Amino acid sequence: MSNRKTKYPTLQLDLRLIKDLVVIIVSATAGGIIFSCLGQPVIVGYLLAGSLIGPGGLNLINEMVQVETFAQFGVVFLLFALGLEFSLPKV
Repeated sequence: MSNRKTKYPTLQLDLRLIKDLVVIIVSATAGGIIFSCLGQPVIVGYLLAGSLIGPGGLNLINEMVQVETFAQFGVVFLLFALGLEFSLPKV
């Protein structure tokens, strides 16, 4: 909420989170396209892009707690998509 000292702190937090999400999406897309053109698995491009922009790399992400929540949802969706690749008779 806003108070008298800072008029729009919630908006600033939202804008930083949106900036972080845009950086993540753009870097993951670029990494996926590059590795796809090289004939490598796209997931490797996603992982390297995340390592590059994360705290161990260029440290481009500011809102780590919120981004970690989105990352957990991303892992769930990735595992769901991986599960769709398998067929029960082959297992």
